[in-house]
Amino acid sequence: GRAFDTATASSSNSLLKFIEEPAGEIYGIVLADEKSGVLPTIQSRCQTIAFRPASTQEKVERFAQWVDQESAQVLAQYGYSEQLVQQWAESEEFQAIKYAAQQYVQNWDSHETIFDMQTTVFVPRTALMNKQWVQLWVQWVYYCTKHHDVGLSLQQKAKVQTILVEALDTLRIPVDLALFLDQLYSKIRKVVIE
Repeated sequence: GRAFDTATASSSNSLLKFIEEPAGEIYGIVLADEKSGVLPTIQSRCQTIAFRPASTQEKVERFAQWVDQESAQVLAQYGYSEQLVQQWAESEEFQAIKYAAQQYVQNWDSHETIFDMQTTVFVPRTALMNKQWVQLWVQWVYYCTKHHDVGLSLQQKAKVQTILVEALDTLRIPVDLALFLDQLYSKIRKVVIE
């Protein structure tokens, strides 16, 4: 199930009623990634047991069962779940995003590469044109910029990484993905052709 810290107000109120009026010897377990997302009235009626999250290296080792080592590193670094990694392991979309990011950083100064991204990868009303895949693509581009020789000076690399971090922040709010990507390609291209 989902983590309770993302529950609706209605669900929280239902749980609170269950906790306040238990029927016999019934126990409930509430899972939450962020304790702050659980109502204080629910927290005060529960016993908290904190679990240490898996380290990034532990996640990489687990994820490497389903994807290659580099993919495992990217997915672990950005906090993806084991369930999602398993789901994506055989996914054409995941492979397409990874390939597109790698191709983009090799030719990101090229208008042809940008045109290719617009017409074959992130095409409106297709499977890849959703926030989840766009976010993963930005994360892959950042990873490649940080861990591969992408033909940039240290100063250019830092500027591109800043643009990508800002892009990831922007994706936290509703955004027109096509416009977002066009602006991102343009900002990066200005830096890489300096």
